Amino acid sequence: MAADSGVSPAQMDFWGGREFVSMMPSITPTEAAETQHDLVSPCFPERKAVWDAVASNIQQQLLLHKGIRIPTLGSFDVVHTETVVGNKTVVLQRPVFHLARNLGGGQNLEKKDDLAGGKQLEPLKYAKVASEASVSRREVECCILGTMSLLYHCLEKGVSVAFVLRDVGVLLIEGSVVLMRFYLDFLEKVNGERIQDRATLKALQQLGMVVSRDVPIASLSFTGRVLIFPK
Repeated sequence: MAADSGVSPAQMDFWGGREFVSMMPSITPTEAAETQHDLVSPCFPERKAVWDAVASNIQQQLLLHKGIRIPTLGSFDVVHTETVVGNKTVVLQRPVFHLARNLGGGQNLEKKDDLAGGKQLEPLKYAKVASEASVSRREVECCILGTMSLLYHCLEKGVSVAFVLRDVGVLLIEGSVVLMRFYLDFLEKVNGERIQDRATLKALQQLGMVVSRDVPIASLSFTGRVLIFPK
């Protein structure tokens, strides 16, 4: 984990017009190693459990080939995709990600996976996450908002970030590029079969969809310096 720029509090619009003033502590380069402890207020040490529950809900929806919207982060869905590899057409049920407007709008971030047709997706159920994480609904809301606040500040300062969603994949945001990569075993679950065909594997690679669980997160970035969320 690394950060080259400081992060200062700023006023942001996260909740459709309701103003939120970040109360996150400032971050300096010398404090980068401590940043993981500052993602949310110290009164919410259960943040890992909260985000693991969020990732679990994302996984549950995508395995049903249904979409889900994570407020202030973005939307996930599954789309039917046909890709030509050599002389073979590979058919996939492809998970896609669309960055939330509050993160991408002010940063000129590239949006590769716009959800077609203005499709309305089911929002994350805070009560369900709270139950799975054994915390209150209010703690879930504050944890997600606090994490997204710091993420926003990092992007505003030009810091490369990687958001790891347990058992789903890794969202990398670097410069103007937004790339969501998924674990192979998760893609196999979405498609309902083992992916062993070479053409299918190549199609996934061509689409830039796959990430190994074993690869160091920093190696995914161009610079090798990336701040890892939500740890």
